[in-house]
Amino acid sequence: MDIIGAAQFPDEESFAFYWPAGKTETPAHINVNGHQFKIPPNVRLRATASVFEVLDNSSYIVVGIPDDDVADTASPAAPAEGGDDSGGASGGGAPAADSFDADAIVQGTVDEVKAKLAELTPEQRAAVVAAEQDREVPRKGVLDALAALTPPAE
Repeated sequence: MDIIGAAQFPDEESFAFYWPAGKTETPAHINVNGHQFKIPPNVRLRATASVFEVLDNSSYIVVGIPDDDVADTASPAAPAEGGDDSGGASGGGAPAADSFDADAIVQGTVDEVKAKLAELTPEQRAAVVAAEQDREVPRKGVLDALAALTPPAE
């Protein structure tokens, strides 16, 4: 798996993450110290600390993925600065989400949803984040509970 920002920040630690977004979401464009990066939605990625920090502090909700959950073949190469995403991610839903119904999880009260979250995998929680964000009015309590269950990237 390519590391986003490795050419610009070669000495930095990298972090695995996932940006759960709607199926029609276009790539996020971020600027880190004058360098432009495209972050495709719904794909497992790895980025340098500088890139990850900008994403983590932005309006995009990214989900850290433990290193043991990231396989080298989990995602196509992420586009680098100035690149395009041809041959890259095509959106289309969370990995392994075909048999998992995130919309069913977000049905009910905040407390009912919170009770269901602990047993989910990181990928399923990412799908639940996307489903909650797709609601007419996303609930802060649900998003905060999901964020609390996401282990910090190391």
